[in-house]
Amino acid sequence: AVTTEEHQLTTVNNPWLQTDNAAGLGRSTYSDHAMASIGVETFGGDYHRAQEGNRVNKLDFFAESYTHLSKNWIAWGSFRFNMMREKERAWSDVIDTYESSPYIFGSSVKGSYDTQMFDLHIKLARTTKGIATFGATVDYKVADVSRQRDPRSRTQLADYTLRPSILFALGAHSDIGVTGAYRWKKEKLPNVTTVQEDPNILCYTMLGMEQASATAAGFKGFQRQFVSAYWGGDIQYRMHCASNQLLLSVGALFENQKIEEEIKHSPGSFKAYHLNVDVYVNHQSDKTLLAVTWKNYYKKGHANENLQELVTTRDATT
Repeated sequence: AVTTEEHQLTTVNNPWLQTDNAAGLGRSTYSDHAMASIGVETFGGDYHRAQEGNRVNKLDFFAESYTHLSKNWIAWGSFRFNMMREKERAWSDVIDTYESSPYIFGSSVKGSYDTQMFDLHIKLARTTKGIATFGATVDYKVADVSRQRDPRSRTQLADYTLRPSILFALGAHSDIGVTGAYRWKKEKLPNVTTVQEDPNILCYTMLGMEQASATAAGFKGFQRQFVSAYWGGDIQYRMHCASNQLLLSVGALFENQKIEEEIKHSPGSFKAYHLNVDVYVNHQSDKTLLAVTWKNYYKKGHANENLQELVTTRDATT
């Protein structure tokens, strides 16, 4: 068994564990152990963004495990489940409001939103007698968000990622790693329902930059889904000695999102690229431990709106 402090030091003393390179498990030092935690969180206030609620109540469960499956196979896994209720929220019925395309939807009437989320991550690595170590990461995430007031929506999320990786030892004091990534994400709204037959209930579809169109009553047949494909990778380099470690990770991820409604109608599309530069520094002495993590993330995206075009053809023979 290990203490909470020893578990935290496992990550601090092994920078590879903080990257997406699963092969780094084979270049890290730790004992087999597992930990779990459960907590309750609540926070609120009027200082929040327009599409956020003023109070959140959350129940969170988290578990993590490091295991040597055999002499050459190593595994790490984490699982998170949380339930959340967000009160007095409006103008957004999607899960990813701010970091995705502008073609979202929602109601101007404030209501409560219930969320359930399952998030699973698994890393598997195989060590060899040579200079190379191989690994792979699988991420599996699903979520469900339900609005508890008319118009009632239910948004569902499926998010899967596969990251193969390889790590080469360049010598006694340095190694280099490469990670590839493919991610598929789908967020969909099957339909919108109401309990009361109120013709004044409106559902808004957004176009970005404060542009929105309202639909009354007709929103009952409204459906929309966001399907995103990501591909990219990272490259990492580490230098280390008895008391110091320096790891640099640079990566890029490209996103192509399609937005579809019923009968394959689409309001537009969204494309983006994500860049990240991470630096991990670790210094140990007899009495002190210094660990510094510096992460930089940059994202740029653009949306293309599909506009209707009227084409008139005149038949000269008639």
